[in-house]
Amino acid sequence: MSKLKDFFRLFLPLAAVLAVARPAGAETPNSKQPVLILLYSRFEDYSQMYPVNDRVIRLLSQVERFRKQYPQQSITPVFQFSGAMSNAIHSLSDQQEIKKLLREGAAKGLFEYGYAGDLEPTPRNRPLPETLTAETPEERWTARDEAANRFLTEYKDPVTGNPVPGLSGGVKAEQQIFGPPAILSGLSLKLGSDSAFVHELKRMKIDGVLWGLPEPNPARGIHGYAGSVTGFSKAMSPIGETSPEVYWDDNFLRSSDFGQTDLRVFSTTEELAKLKEAFGKIDRSHLRVVHLEYGSYVRYLRLNAEGQPRFHPLFWVWDHPQEPVMPNAIPSMLGMNDITPKYQAEEATMKWLLEEFLPANPGSRFVSATELKRMAVTPLNTEISRKEMAGAVDDLLASYERMGASPPNWARSGDSFFSLADMFSMLVQSLAKQNPETVRLTELYGPLLFLEGTGPVSGEVSVGAVRRAAGELAPKLADTAWKPVPSNVTPVEIAVDGLKLNAAQFLGLMAQAWRSKSPDEKLRVLPRYMHSAAAELYPHHIAREDMGNMWTCRPARLRLNARQTATAGAGS
Repeated sequence: MSKLKDFFRLFLPLAAVLAVARPAGAETPNSKQPVLILLYSRFEDYSQMYPVNDRVIRLLSQVERFRKQYPQQSITPVFQFSGAMSNAIHSLSDQQEIKKLLREGAAKGLFEYGYAGDLEPTPRNRPLPETLTAETPEERWTARDEAANRFLTEYKDPVTGNPVPGLSGGVKAEQQIFGPPAILSGLSLKLGSDSAFVHELKRMKIDGVLWGLPEPNPARGIHGYAGSVTGFSKAMSPIGETSPEVYWDDNFLRSSDFGQTDLRVFSTTEELAKLKEAFGKIDRSHLRVVHLEYGSYVRYLRLNAEGQPRFHPLFWVWDHPQEPVMPNAIPSMLGMNDITPKYQAEEATMKWLLEEFLPANPGSRFVSATELKRMAVTPLNTEISRKEMAGAVDDLLASYERMGASPPNWARSGDSFFSLADMFSMLVQSLAKQNPETVRLTELYGPLLFLEGTGPVSGEVSVGAVRRAAGELAPKLADTAWKPVPSNVTPVEIAVDGLKLNAAQFLGLMAQAWRSKSPDEKLRVLPRYMHSAAAELYPHHIAREDMGNMWTCRPARLRLNARQTATAGAGS
């Protein structure tokens, strides 16, 4: 019996994804959609500054040369620095070449600054939320938020990782030294909701792109990871203008390493023949966003048979805090005679992309993190007309009819996609204001607690009672001012006519009430789960009860003409 139960738990969400992702009448994706290439390079080993200096010199020189040779391709890689690396560079004399090159390169727009937190000192010493004694959803949120704040702002001792009071580290250090990062990765080593990190980034006025789902790695210990990601990504890419790798979550754009099995992280250190073969196998029925590591630090290190560093200098520092300088007798680094040919091979790879692959695939190009965000359409902070809202309500109700007890992944009206939290926010406002001509979509977090179960399985409520409940919620949900525990959060439960309904039940009833013309009409209460099919598929390490961010996920439609639009706007 338990095996049968497990089967339905795994199979039904995937079946539901397919049902919602390809409803009757949906568009058939066009063939040969473009490939957008996001170049990135990470600088995290603050124990070895020479490779940092050498990489910056070589990469900026190469980018500037390519821009002159191929002006139609605005190559703008993102250089991601950890907070520790940012501090290490900042501590150098202003006469040091690397500081001058970074300053001049940024001024010319040759690269964008980004943040990488995977190797902040030290991953084993990260602040963790103390949720064991938390008794309420608000206390669990507060614990998660405090840990996120510490990671993003505290200075960590470069050797021990212990916090040092009074100094800035992490994202805060990079923001102070280089400015707001255009893209961020490694905020959490655990997969799942990062709403607390997002909340703290908003306090810091940072709104860059966030790294999405990483490529498969058995070391994460998530069984069926690849299948979960492909199912979730399919739900987030219903039309050709959406990419399996790109989606909205907590109203931050996410760009994943991996969305479907034909994609992974690529690197300019790879053999060109293998890279050509892999790019030739990319499914082009949807827009694809490819992460291409550029000028990898790995090329400076001696590797083992599996392609991993034999002796990573930074790991030596953390493992030997009493003697953090790696002895010269340990062969960790390659000589310059070994490194130069790798840069020459990289140049050949870039030329193949610039001279062959991109010209042969119209619309394909390099894309910066800033441009990718500019391309992504979001309904947030826009006025939603009654007509557009009617389409979304109809789609929501039709999806509820198809899905039964599970809520849909999102709702659609024309070219716009709305998350469950979007729909909750719009319906609350509209019902509270008696269905006005327009409603401004404001930000709403998902539930602080993702309830199991279906809520009440029977009963009736009146349309008038639903409207009154919406009116009581409206002022709180419209309050988007930053607070340690935000007001604009989807409520976990809502009392209506003596019944305590979960958010999914109330969402469906609000949609029916919005369509109703009589406040006396009785609406039947149906059992509803809060977890959508996409939420069931999303891989996570953290507790399911903390995965309320799934209510904020929606597809990101990408406008390919965003570059031309921005250029025209700048000149007007």
